Amino acid sequence: MKISRLYFVALGALILFAAGCGGNGSVVPAGAGNLTGYIYTRSYNSGSAARQTMRAASATVPDGYIPVSGAKVELLNNNIDPVTTGSDGMFLFTNLTAGRYTVRVTKKDPVTNADILTPLEFQVTVSQNVTNVVNDSFAATDISMDPIATGTLTVTASVDCAVAVPVNGEVYINDVNTFATTPIALFNDIGVGTYRVHVNAAGYQVPPDKDAIITQGGSINLAFILAPQGNATPFATIATPADNATVVAGNAVALTGGAVDCEDGNLTGAALAWTSSIDGALGTGAALSLTTLSIGTHTITLKATDSDGAFTTASITLNVNAAGSNTAPTASLIAPANGAV
Repeated sequence: MKISRLYFVALGALILFAAGCGGNGSVVPAGAGNLTGYIYTRSYNSGSAARQTMRAASATVPDGYIPVSGAKVELLNNNIDPVTTGSDGMFLFTNLTAGRYTVRVTKKDPVTNADILTPLEFQVTVSQNVTNVVNDSFAATDISMDPIATGTLTVTASVDCAVAVPVNGEVYINDVNTFATTPIALFNDIGVGTYRVHVNAAGYQVPPDKDAIITQGGSINLAFILAPQGNATPFATIATPADNATVVAGNAVALTGGAVDCEDGNLTGAALAWTSSIDGALGTGAALSLTTLSIGTHTITLKATDSDGAFTTASITLNVNAAGSNTAPTASLIAPANGAV
């Protein structure tokens, strides 16, 4: 998941349109106006957009984003001093003459002074007697810019015990849930800077935060060791078949998997139970060979249970087709070449 785009987000729900009062509580001089907003960037490189969330009165950061602090915000072609975004990504210009302005946002490396985010420019209109907000939701305007200097971050999590047990946990960057999960979470193309990272996992104490200092072209690995709250949950994996594999009904299908537990070590036998969303219980143990799976799309689940009753599951999708199923032919045009005259 990546920091691929910079969004300019509003304080919309906080605007007070009464004359003489700004949405952030500042007084707007008669005949002038204020200009405010928030700068965010994605906290991870997911291929999908984060939730389009309006800036609420509680000033919560939208899911999947982190504030951009220390960005320089200036109004071009004016003798107005630039401002810098705070730790929450907010900027504010006060007592502006009503009219049209060009806003420029830059984020530079504090050591080299080189741009680490592509400079952003957009135009706004400032009205008098109110605090003007540029945008009130992600959906309203797509104002974005990509990081110039990036690095890579890998986050891993395991249990604090004698056995090396991976942990399924959610990764947070600067206190915002990235929706990436351990045991291994890979973040590519993160903009250069320092990020505060921690991992949350159900049934485990939250470990201390760790800082990730991202440099251009650099690679950082953060390993978190989590202490269980009472009995630790096992960790299960399915080795075969691959997720979304296709097999022919009547042919042997090998189900293999395993699980490891902090207190019990490797789980075997009845501690490993296989089920199908179509056929129900399939058997127990680390390996099964089946020829009786019904035709259809199965969710195959391996449930691992330790000696104290704690359990976890791993699942895959398996497509079982009828023998000799008819499939559509494929066609290709060899000559003449496309576009030939």
